[in-house]
Amino acid sequence: MYRTAWIASFVLLTVLSLAVFIGINAAWGIDDAYAQIGAVSMVRHYMEDHNGQWPNSWEDLRPYFESGGGEVGGWSFEEFQRRIYIDFDADTEALRPSALSTDSPEFDVIHARWTVIAFGDGPNVDLHYHFRRDAGIVEAFPPIGGWRSPEEQELTNELYRRGFFIGLDDENRIVEVYSTSTSDIHARDADAEELVKHQYVRRVNFVGGEITDNGLKAIATLPRMERLTLGEKITNDGLKHLIDHPHLNRIDLFGTQVTDDGLVYLYSIPNLKQVRLNEEQFSKEAIQELKSAIPGLKLVDPNILEVD
Repeated sequence: MYRTAWIASFVLLTVLSLAVFIGINAAWGIDDAYAQIGAVSMVRHYMEDHNGQWPNSWEDLRPYFESGGGEVGGWSFEEFQRRIYIDFDADTEALRPSALSTDSPEFDVIHARWTVIAFGDGPNVDLHYHFRRDAGIVEAFPPIGGWRSPEEQELTNELYRRGFFIGLDDENRIVEVYSTSTSDIHARDADAEELVKHQYVRRVNFVGGEITDNGLKAIATLPRMERLTLGEKITNDGLKHLIDHPHLNRIDLFGTQVTDDGLVYLYSIPNLKQVRLNEEQFSKEAIQELKSAIPGLKLVDPNILEVD
């Protein structure tokens, strides 16, 4: 009887502990995930400003937090410290060679104290690749779960050095292309021209790159492209290249230099179903004419995040 009661108490305690763990992750997880990004960003900026030295304490990071480096709105610096762990005894003289000798991090110097949610592969992978890039090794982050094949890794790194992240299908064909968000690599027109040989690309996003109307001319020849997010340097002239594209059905104009005069080129994209744009950037007349020219066209507010 006592044994049964003990087992029941143990099971109850386990269930309650699991419920508390799940509750904490549900309530705090997303904020903690952003905070981990902020933590690794502050540490990186500190190292860049101090000849590669690791910070000695939270006080070393206070200026970076106060300048907006924490990534979590509404948190005090004290709250940040309560939620995020940083190993201030770490030494870059040990971390750096470790990063250079392995494909994945063997250290755990930044993490959330109470939750397990992290964006991507987490802050330590970010640091791992920071040290490798600092040593001149330019390579893409591996996907969650690791590389499926040496061919996938080689192709991904080749395009990453040109300023692109890519997504592959099961046959190692590039189907998605995104500009990288790193500060030292930017896709340019010559890099866009290299994409033309990859005929299975269906989705392209070059926000943050240096691609101009000339680069868009090359991208517009991708025969299977269905979705296109344009970058800051695209003007009305660039949209001319998209006329009669057979499969393009979604286009994002937010942040471009396109004006009323450029919208008329969208009329001649036969399967266009959706345009994301800031209507304040265009006149009401131009927007109405666009809707009339393409019956059923969906206009998406750039402030609304669509997940699909």
